[in-house]
Amino acid sequence: MNYGETIREIRLSKALTQKEVAGNIVSLSFYAKVEKGENNLSADKFFKILNKLNIEIDEFLFVHNDFKENPKKNDSKADSSIPR
Repeated sequence: MNYGETIREIRLSKALTQKEVAGNIVSLSFYAKVEKGENNLSADKFFKILNKLNIEIDEFLFVHNDFKENPKKNDSKADSSIPR
């Protein structure tokens, strides 16, 4: 699943239209292509879209990773148990 598909999944779960999410961030046609994986968002616009969806990046990644915690997030815990 690409980020656009994840955005679509979250948008639909919140019963929002593409027009409501795209708002004044990007054009509706551009946004529709983002959801299809045909266009990419800049980091700035990506975070604006997340704000419109009322979701934090950690929540977004949780959904994107099939509702599993980000494995990289736990790497620092493993490193802390290594004796020095």
